[in-house]
Amino acid sequence: MTLLDTRPGDEVTIDTARAGRGAMRRLWDLGLLPGTKVKTVAAHPFRGPILVRVGECTVAVGRKLASRIYVTK
Repeated sequence: MTLLDTRPGDEVTIDTARAGRGAMRRLWDLGLLPGTKVKTVAAHPFRGPILVRVGECTVAVGRKLASRIYVTK
């Protein structure tokens, strides 16, 4: 299951990500690391970003990148 498959209100744990060096750096900067628990806040329609809560912060993740972040419930 990927982050893109989650629905608002879902709480998941990041397992791994399959992305290039730049995208991995962005995930690191956002705090989206393996083992991190996140909560999906919103999934904007029309190809908008996925909003997830990481700790006390809400961050936007593009759909393409979200489809490369593997999570478990």
